[in-house]
Amino acid sequence: MKQLRKCAAIASAAACVVAFAGVMRAEAAETEPFDRTVPFHSGGRIRLNNFSGKVTITGGDSNDVVIHALRHASRERLDHIKIDVQVDANEIAIEANHRDASWHEHNDNVVETDFEIQVPRQSDLDIKVFSSKVDVSGVAGTQKLHAFSGDLRVSGAAGAIDAETFSGDIEVAFASTPNGQIDFDSFSGRISSERPITVHTSSRHSRMQGDIGSGGDTQFRFKTFSGDVTLR
Repeated sequence: MKQLRKCAAIASAAACVVAFAGVMRAEAAETEPFDRTVPFHSGGRIRLNNFSGKVTITGGDSNDVVIHALRHASRERLDHIKIDVQVDANEIAIEANHRDASWHEHNDNVVETDFEIQVPRQSDLDIKVFSSKVDVSGVAGTQKLHAFSGDLRVSGAAGAIDAETFSGDIEVAFASTPNGQIDFDSFSGRISSERPITVHTSSRHSRMQGDIGSGGDTQFRFKTFSGDVTLR
């Protein structure tokens, strides 16, 4: 009973946030583009924080990080809430909703932003979103992908993956036969794999640990509440 009350409270909060996002879209009067190219290097980390809007990340052969975004909001929000890009030797950090000091409308402090980002193929990713759908293709580095209500889709994966979403699904297509350790944790979701998984431990609460392929040190961690995980 306690668990059911907890689930109901979480579902109610999620519904409120979804309703708020719908109001944001209804009030979005303008669309503003954002474009920036940052010279970088292979092997660095790309961090992104976004609230709502689709996120597409593609690995390529260039060492540049190419950021294209479309921002949807009222003119007032667009003027006071900006995309902030911070660059150092090993990391590029992208914040989609950086408020200026004069902005005090705390109940109206996000801009729906669609991102298309090209990164060096060997980049590591650290992506945190709320109601965004995330698609990643051709990135060979480690990937940490966390969402609340968005689906996570990865193709051409070659490194370790830490993927977590609440009500969305997770789908991973590997560039080659995956070998590593699987850690899957879900309340009501299921995991399916085209490659056999050797299960070491499991529980009736959808917690499973095991090896995929021949095993190894590469870590594949997947966590959902009601979403399914598919490995191809």
